[in-house]
Amino acid sequence: MLWTLPQLEQLQPAQVVQAHTSPLHLERKALVQEAETIGAQGGLAWETRQINRVLQSQSAHLDKIFNFAPLMDKGGLLPPVLIKGHRQAHYGPDLIRTARAVYRIVQPATFHSVTPTWRSYLIRHFQVPSLASIPPALLPHNSKQRQIWERAAALGWSAGVEEAHSIYRQDLARLTTDITGMIQFQRLLIEGKVSTPVMAVAHLGIERGERLDDEAQRMAIGVAERRITRPAGFQGPRHWRVLPR
Repeated sequence: MLWTLPQLEQLQPAQVVQAHTSPLHLERKALVQEAETIGAQGGLAWETRQINRVLQSQSAHLDKIFNFAPLMDKGGLLPPVLIKGHRQAHYGPDLIRTARAVYRIVQPATFHSVTPTWRSYLIRHFQVPSLASIPPALLPHNSKQRQIWERAAALGWSAGVEEAHSIYRQDLARLTTDITGMIQFQRLLIEGKVSTPVMAVAHLGIERGERLDDEAQRMAIGVAERRITRPAGFQGPRHWRVLPR
């Protein structure tokens, strides 16, 4: 069940533990902390679900924008992520060094069993808070405590909603950096400015596994192994190619 803010604000002990009243005096700090925590968890789960719905409604458009398939080779290797900086400078007491552009490989080439999509970056799921786990002593038992609870739950809910948007922005930035960085690497590869990873392929033939921990024996036929022995890197000017515009 996905709780809403009004439901969290109106939470009563009877909704969580039947036929139970707490004889303990509720400390304001403990009550506020519990309400804010539950509210934040609920707001995060709720708003994340709304974000997911909007993303799914735009899935056809996003599939075209963030398409990793052309970047992956037949062996499941995605290119490195490369970023470009502009007009960098380093200052010293008697020296200044400037560069019109600086390239950095921030993520090496990686193998993937399936082609990544925007969903693996942007679609998230957060657990809905379990209200049944709240100790009865930390629930409001009178009107004054209820006012404290409602204010704290609303504050926590707002924080949870903001956190959901913050997480989405971070995920979107990572997705954008990755796919544009891979495209940037492919462009430099065509220009001869970077080299592809060096691969070693081993044909292992047949592998047999012994019985272990009551698991059945196994045999694999036609086993081959691909391994990156040297990562991608930058090429010297003698390898560069001037492409027609």
